Amino acid sequence: MSTEPTAASNESPDQELAQRLSEAAEGARQELLALAVTAKQAQDEDTVDDLLQQMWGLVMRLDHWWVPIRQLDGGAATPRAIQTPVGPAICIGTTPNSAQAGDALLGVPQGESTVAAMPLPGALDFVEAFVPRGLNLVVIDVADVQLFGEVSQLRARWAAAQA
Repeated sequence: MSTEPTAASNESPDQELAQRLSEAAEGARQELLALAVTAKQAQDEDTVDDLLQQMWGLVMRLDHWWVPIRQLDGGAATPRAIQTPVGPAICIGTTPNSAQAGDALLGVPQGESTVAAMPLPGALDFVEAFVPRGLNLVVIDVADVQLFGEVSQLRARWAAAQA
């Protein structure tokens, strides 16, 4: 695909696609943020469980996940991960901006954040490929929402969201 700017804008076709995908996800992200705030303030466990289920439904109905990528020695691309008390978690963004905000929180210098758009359900394959390396968790929008989940539950969550 050409990366030359189009006549209609100064963005490449890849950048234009990323912009359209990002705009489509922004409404879901705003809803996700509102649910996250409500869940953090909720007092009873049933309410929190219901809100978490709604949040996962939103995340699993997105067209794409935005995955911050880091290059390892030898050029292998891997998802950025954070260390949690129960093990490392792969960082996933609901938009390019939320993925880059996560990178900034993790100390990645501005301009050095690489984010890959991964369509669902294919993004699940990508995440699952890292389980043998000990990456058994994901965190959605680490900079603010901080929705954690086990990789082993993602397929069931995706299937439930499509029903």
